[in-house]
Amino acid sequence: MTVLLVCVSPAASQTLETISSLEFAARAMCVEVNLKVNTGERCTSARQWLSHRAEQDAEQSLKCMQDKVAKLEQSLDVTRGEALQLQQALARAEFRADQFQALADTRAEEARRAEERAVAAETSLEAVRHDSDQQKHAFEARLNLLQVEIDSMRFEWASRTTTHQRDCDAHVRCNRLYKPTPQQQQ
Repeated sequence: MTVLLVCVSPAASQTLETISSLEFAARAMCVEVNLKVNTGERCTSARQWLSHRAEQDAEQSLKCMQDKVAKLEQSLDVTRGEALQLQQALARAEFRADQFQALADTRAEEARRAEERAVAAETSLEAVRHDSDQQKHAFEARLNLLQVEIDSMRFEWASRTTTHQRDCDAHVRCNRLYKPTPQQQQ
């Protein structure tokens, strides 16, 4: 609780001074005061006070730095977790790219063999061109089937190649996004 003592005078000549004092007291009643008990040691000299104040500032600064270090360590842990997830995603993408490449190579070989069979069938068709119409129609049907098989294999090979290309592009993007530090590579 804060107390304010206001002195007023009953003399008419002091009327202005009395009114001014009462107005000040009215304004002072609106002021809120927060008390704080000084429980610290009393310093006997300015040098001791400055030394004590410097210690308090150093302790406060140290606490602030420790809080910052703790936050940075948390952030580092989160970043390491994200880096590990990116490495795992990259390994999975590389594995899938290898699988697609092997499949594309297999399909390309199958397409080459099918094309060779189609060429052989076409050659056979030319050889029997003078044979009966029934044989001619059979060879043409076989040629058409082989051509359809080649076209479907080419289409499948092209779609797999496109998928493989996208996976390779994703692999390249992942490599660009994550470049591990020498410590992380160990």
